[in-house]
Amino acid sequence: MSQSEKKVEESVSIVLSERSSYEQTKAKPLAAQSARSAVVWTYILKASPSARLNVSRSQNLAKTFRPLMRLPRFNLVGMLRIVPLSLPLFLTTLTTPSLSAEAPTLSYEVVRKYPHDSSSFTQGLEMHQGRLYEGTGLRGRSALYCINLTTGKALNKVYLNPKYFGEGITIYGDRLFQLTWTSGKAIVYRVRDFKPIGSYNYQGQGWGLTNDSKMLIMSNGSDSLFFRNPKSFEIEKTLQVKDGEKKITQLNELEWIKGNIWANIWGTNKIAIIDPSRGNVTAWLDLTDLLKQAIKKASSRPIDVMNGIAYREAKDTILVTGKFWPLLFEIKTESPTSPSPE
Repeated sequence: MSQSEKKVEESVSIVLSERSSYEQTKAKPLAAQSARSAVVWTYILKASPSARLNVSRSQNLAKTFRPLMRLPRFNLVGMLRIVPLSLPLFLTTLTTPSLSAEAPTLSYEVVRKYPHDSSSFTQGLEMHQGRLYEGTGLRGRSALYCINLTTGKALNKVYLNPKYFGEGITIYGDRLFQLTWTSGKAIVYRVRDFKPIGSYNYQGQGWGLTNDSKMLIMSNGSDSLFFRNPKSFEIEKTLQVKDGEKKITQLNELEWIKGNIWANIWGTNKIAIIDPSRGNVTAWLDLTDLLKQAIKKASSRPIDVMNGIAYREAKDTILVTGKFWPLLFEIKTESPTSPSPE
C-alpha cells in the first residue's frame, strides 16, 4: 500500500468543511447550512456511543437517519472537533441492517471517469440531448447547471433564491422541474435557457424527481414514491417500495431507466432498482468502490454521500456521482429484471 493510500485509509474524515462561495467571496460556514449530512453523526455514534459531542443548533433541520434516531438541529463545526473516522469504519457503516437485501446485487464496470465540480452539493442529475444537467443544494448556494460532460465545465447556470435548498430535477418535454427541500415549492424552467416559467406548491419535503414520459415521480425520503401530474403537480398515485417484506426508506435521487425507477438510498452507497408497477426492488447496485475512488481523488478535501443518477441513452450507460465528489463515473451494468406489466 502506498503512502497516499495509507493516508486515505487512516485519516479521511467524511465530514463537511467550510468552502469558498461560488463567486470567490466568503460564504457562511457550510456547517450551518449543510446539517442534512446527519449520516456522519450516525456513523460517529455507532463508532463511539459514549462520546461527548458539543453540538449547537443551526437554522436547517438535519435529515436524520430515521431508523436509528431523531436528532435535533445541530452545527457540524462541533463534529469537526471529534476524533476523525477512518475510511474502513466509514465504509462498514454505510450499509445499514435495514438494507439487508432479498433482491440480487448486480455487477457493473466503470466505462469512463469524468471531472466533476467538487464544490457541487449534487441533488439531481440528468442527461438531455447530449448535455448533463445538475441541480445542487444548500441554502444560498443552490443552483441549476447545464454541463459539458467531457470537461465538467458549466455551459449555463442559474442560482436559486437564497431561501431555497435545491433538490432533485427532471426534464419533461421542454420544461425542467426542480424541487426544494423544505420550502414545498417546485420551480419550473424553460430547458433551453433556464428561464423560470412557473412553480408548483406541494406538502412535505422534496428529495428526488424523475419522470416516465407520462408522470413526474417524486421521493420525499420515506418509503414511498409519488406519481404527479406534470400539468397540475397533483398526486395521482402513491407507490410503497419494498425489498421482499422490508420497507425501503430514505429514497432520494431518482432516474427512470428502461422501464425501472433507479433510486439512491440516502446515507449509503446503494442504488435500488424498483418495479414501478408494484414497488418491489428487483435488484441493487453497491457502488462502495466508487466512493473509495472519489475519496482517493479528493485527497484531503472532504466529500459527502453518493447522490446522482443519469441515464445516457445513446450509450446505454449510467452516470453516477456524489455530493462534493471530484469525479463522475460512467458505468455499465447487468440488465435488471424487466418490470411487471401494469
